[in-house]
Amino acid sequence: MRLINRLCFVALLCAFGLWASSASAEIPVSKYAEYKKSVPQFKDYLIGLGRGIFWANTLLGVQGKPSLFCMPENMNINDGVILSIIDQEIRNPSTNKPWGKGDTVEMIAAFAFVNRFPCP
Repeated sequence: MRLINRLCFVALLCAFGLWASSASAEIPVSKYAEYKKSVPQFKDYLIGLGRGIFWANTLLGVQGKPSLFCMPENMNINDGVILSIIDQEIRNPSTNKPWGKGDTVEMIAAFAFVNRFPCP
């Protein structure tokens, strides 16, 4: 149990470190396609963002709090899955409404996990 707490804590520190080190705190969805093509570190940022969302959700479960989303048991969270979930949500919003130009990639990523993997 202590190992899980430590891993969650380290993951959250890493996520906060990524956030704090970025020149811009949030990325508008209007820049998504441009950054995807021209910013080599953007893919790593998205993967870190997705892992941060995943570990924050895991931490809620460890603390006995309700989860934000429930991944299928047989689904392995890897870089490809994270990138696919975020990309699909941006291209085809689960809210059935297009994202506004000012909506942030970070918010959309959180919505992606919550809406694509609802808890029963």
